[in-house]
Amino acid sequence: MLLFVGAGLVVGRPRKATTNRVCRVRMSEKPELTVQEKMAKALGRDVEEEKDQFKADVQRVEIEGRVEMRQKIAKAFLGVVLGVAFYLGEKYTLGNPITMLHGMEQLSPTYEVAVSNAKPTVLEFYADWCESCMKMAPKVSKLETEFAGSVNFVVMNGENPNYRELLYKYRVDGVPHFALLDADGKLQTTLIGKIPVSVLEDDLNALVKGEELPYIGFDIEDMF
Repeated sequence: MLLFVGAGLVVGRPRKATTNRVCRVRMSEKPELTVQEKMAKALGRDVEEEKDQFKADVQRVEIEGRVEMRQKIAKAFLGVVLGVAFYLGEKYTLGNPITMLHGMEQLSPTYEVAVSNAKPTVLEFYADWCESCMKMAPKVSKLETEFAGSVNFVVMNGENPNYRELLYKYRVDGVPHFALLDADGKLQTTLIGKIPVSVLEDDLNALVKGEELPYIGFDIEDMF
């Protein structure tokens, strides 16, 4: 480094110490504060405490989010469970038509007993999927109570392979299918489809009295 002092020339060493002091000062300077830290400091808050609080808030939000998600999943699962329970309850309660038909079938006398006890008999063939069977079930059940002791009601699920021979014998090709037998077990007529309950009732009264049936070969499809 060359220095001019007055008119003379002075040769001196480079002032590295000054440079070193500047470097040392710059290296020892603290990192610049963020905007949030500056605001916290301006408000007289402790920066480290603010950082810790921020981390705690983030963790709390994450935990609350997980809890909320679990609650939503639990509510959705509960909704599915309740829906299944409601469906099963509707399907298997005593007031359900299918349950009623199953109960009537279980309480029915066997075919062999019915055709040999000297009483008129109603053979009803149904299926679980048959809407007409379900709609008629309460009315047929009422008739069964009305004619208890004088008429046999034998209710059979047409999809049960145990009744295959009877299906062929009585030519069951649709449900509900009612086969009316006299006291000797002989077929008098068949009533097919969602027939008016009055038709079945009138034929049953005639069977009990040994009179001619007012409705012979009644098929609801023939009316359309």
